[in-house]
Amino acid sequence: MSQDNVRNLTGMGGGKLLPPQIRLTNADIEAIQFTQNSQINHYEGNIDESDMSFSGLNVPAGFTMFGRTHELELSSGSAIVYFYSA
Repeated sequence: MSQDNVRNLTGMGGGKLLPPQIRLTNADIEAIQFTQNSQINHYEGNIDESDMSFSGLNVPAGFTMFGRTHELELSSGSAIVYFYSA
């Protein structure tokens, strides 16, 4: 695993606590750690949603989602989003 990957996975790109009803746009997020039971309202990223959408998906507290995310909004709950570090 490269040093860049290790740095990204340990939060070296910084993070932000995302409350519900706030949409992050034009973001470069590597991981999302849900701190409360949450519901995803809007997602855009590199995870294939062709068979099922993240919109309306309930996510348990403690779950971490990895992948490049560009836009995210929660209907309820909260999450820490970790930004990509170049």
